[in-house]
Amino acid sequence: MAYKAESFISDLDKVAKARQEFSGYLNAIANTLTQVEQEGETASAKLGLESAIEDLELVSRNLGESVFRCWCWAT
Repeated sequence: MAYKAESFISDLDKVAKARQEFSGYLNAIANTLTQVEQEGETASAKLGLESAIEDLELVSRNLGESVFRCWCWAT
């Protein structure tokens, strides 16, 4: 039984690390989109990415804080 508990704890640790890594990826995407939005505004006009950026930032923050919620972008 102790082996199963150790394996379970190890798996939880892997999940936490993967969640943090994914959170970082989402944050990097949000930062890139923010930069693109700013450059687009300077060149011609806003691209309308604010909502997508806010969604990515929220999901990234929630994953980093271990908050799990179902979400999707409305099309």
